[in-house]
Amino acid sequence: MLRNYLKIAFRNLRRHLGFTIINILGLALGAASVMLILLYVGQEMSYDKFHQHSDRIYRLNIEVTNPQTGALRKRAVGPYRLAKELKVDFPEWDLVRFAPNRELIEIGEEEYMEDQVAFVDPEVFEVFSFELSSGNPQTALDDPFSVVITEALAEKYFAKEDPIGKVLRIRDTDFEVSGIMVEPEQNTQFEFDVLVSMGSGEQLFSTIVLENWGEGYVETFAMIPKGRSPEDFEARLAEFVDEKLQSWKESSPYLAMQPLGDIYLKSQDVASFSSGGDITYVRAFGFIALFILLIACINFMNLSTARSSLRAKEVGLRKTVGAQRKQLIAQFLSESTLLAFISIVVGILICIVVLPFFSDLAESEFHIAALFRPENILAMLGITALVGLAAGAYPAFVLSQVQPVQVISGKIISVVKGVSL
Repeated sequence: MLRNYLKIAFRNLRRHLGFTIINILGLALGAASVMLILLYVGQEMSYDKFHQHSDRIYRLNIEVTNPQTGALRKRAVGPYRLAKELKVDFPEWDLVRFAPNRELIEIGEEEYMEDQVAFVDPEVFEVFSFELSSGNPQTALDDPFSVVITEALAEKYFAKEDPIGKVLRIRDTDFEVSGIMVEPEQNTQFEFDVLVSMGSGEQLFSTIVLENWGEGYVETFAMIPKGRSPEDFEARLAEFVDEKLQSWKESSPYLAMQPLGDIYLKSQDVASFSSGGDITYVRAFGFIALFILLIACINFMNLSTARSSLRAKEVGLRKTVGAQRKQLIAQFLSESTLLAFISIVVGILICIVVLPFFSDLAESEFHIAALFRPENILAMLGITALVGLAAGAYPAFVLSQVQPVQVISGKIISVVKGVSL
């Protein structure tokens, strides 16, 4: 029976080819626009979600209030010694500091100026899900004068030689390569080519950096125990701030725990080392996508409904030869759903064709594979079913009531308008 419905549906669509093309293209263009926008929104919201413990990782931001103006200032860049003091009062936390910098790296007679260098604590590979292709992540940075470099940098510096054990000279100090890091395929704010053990900071950093509570040099991240929340530590953090940040007392300091997943899109008012996106634009694009989809669906349903009134004679003739109302309902719904499905498929093809141009426009690389994630496929199938059923509802449940005698007597117009006979 379903095969017969689809066969008749294809025949009707081919018979009214002009209408079919217009309706398919209308919904397909709307669907393609929505897909492109959702690719952008999905990418913006995916930053650092791949870390295994992402729901337990927080950046510690210092918030201060100007005593004269009352203006609130937030800064992620804090003192070097903050993590050291926190470890005493919060031994259950795993703490990692990032101190990004531009460094001159010397290898023999060769010199390289690298922009993406960061001093980090050895626990970085326990807290964050960065992978090593060589070296032990648990001990790679334990030695104060060890360094981890990316695969791309290893090839740049040492070609096909094994980089493990090689020496890099940074700040007139020798560092031994102890690990090779795989560059993450997922979106991340932590884009570093060289990770230097923070243990060397005691020798390389100035006394002002090491001891001063007001010096901003690192971003500090904390991974809290499983099953705990920031609210569990609020009282202890307040006591810690009162005791340790005495020099900031006039500014009413507050130590805020910002979730890792919020950092990229919700840090426009936070002074930090990296620049991220803006949740306002992401939400705006989300509403635009919803609006485009709504307009495309309404147009699709209007066109389908307008044409359906011309099929009253077909309904009357089918009923004359014995067709039941439920069969007519199934036929109309299958036709509209098939048309919606074809439109979505055409929309995907349009999206694939224009994706390279969209990537250039957005200055970012988008992958069509993201469209075929299980949740996106389910969403597209749901939209197809919803639009198809809505578009076919009028002919299915109104025109299927038409009696052959009404068609012959010319009274079908009142039925189409929904007026009682």
